[in-house]
Amino acid sequence: MNSSKAVIRVIEKGDLPGDYDKIFYVENVNVDINGKLNVGLTGDIWKSMKLSSYYYLPTDISKSNSINAFIEFVKYSFTPRKKYNIELIEIKVEY
Repeated sequence: MNSSKAVIRVIEKGDLPGDYDKIFYVENVNVDINGKLNVGLTGDIWKSMKLSSYYYLPTDISKSNSINAFIEFVKYSFTPRKKYNIELIEIKVEY
């Protein structure tokens, strides 16, 4: 059997040309004491927030729109935007 889920990967580019990139995954969304939304990150892909199946039916517009809106929210949470690459990736588990 196999299962596929989607996770949001955040890649923080290095400051200098020879620096390594840092890879994180979205773990959760928090509200701080001032009422601002924050995106929690983790380095462990298994602790990350799993989204529903990566591939959805083209007729299911609401699911597509909600996933795309959440990805846009994550993109706007990180500044400067040039320093971060945010993408939806698929993970497969075979057992």
